[in-house]
Amino acid sequence: MAHSPVEIKRTHYRIKQGRDNLRIAGVNFTLRLEFMPSMSPHYSADPNDKKHVYHNNSACTEQNNIEKKWDKQGTGNYPLCHHCKTLNDQGK
Repeated sequence: MAHSPVEIKRTHYRIKQGRDNLRIAGVNFTLRLEFMPSMSPHYSADPNDKKHVYHNNSACTEQNNIEKKWDKQGTGNYPLCHHCKTLNDQGK
């Protein structure tokens, strides 16, 4: 039994790059990429640390106070450090 040929249509899109956007097949959109110093979240497990926050931005100076023996990976279910949040919001 012979199978009928299957027609596969390929659609090619012409992509043009503008100064601040891309134009693809008549659809115009803006692609914005921001890169900030980021790192895996970590926090201090020091029982004497009263801040109870986690850090995720390598530009945050607050994280420099965490002693190596108390530095734990993850969020510890703590809120994000205010300084990290500010840096993240500024794209730094």
